[in-house]
Amino acid sequence: MQKNKNDLNKTFTFSDDKMFCTVLGQYPNLAKELLELIIGKEINHLVNIQTQKIMNYLHDTKHVRFDVYLEDENGTIYDLEMETTGNPGKLNMLVRRGRYYASALDTGIHREGTKYKDLRDIYVIYVCANDPFPPNGLVRYTFTFNC
Repeated sequence: MQKNKNDLNKTFTFSDDKMFCTVLGQYPNLAKELLELIIGKEINHLVNIQTQKIMNYLHDTKHVRFDVYLEDENGTIYDLEMETTGNPGKLNMLVRRGRYYASALDTGIHREGTKYKDLRDIYVIYVCANDPFPPNGLVRYTFTFNC
């Protein structure tokens, strides 16, 4: 198979999807350190790291592909997504996609008979190359879904 000359000269950065997934998938200590930095709490041990994890529950529903799926020793699930577009209009899309991804995680890991009190903690995290909500200029935005 012949390779494209442009691919051979391409410079990959951490924000490149392939690089992001490769680095965090192959270096669990780096993934753990990044998570701790983002969520502001210590994680003792990551027990599961999968890159480009696909979840599709029903044949006629939209599937989900998680960039970097992680679980810690307490059963908490983290989904790290790289977002490189700088379109400020994506605010609504990011929030809705986060909601969909969180519900897909709940659906994929909890079986019939599971009690709601046993639902795991879930973090859907977007690592953005640009501020998704300018002109705020914040380093971190936190959204929670509450009643």
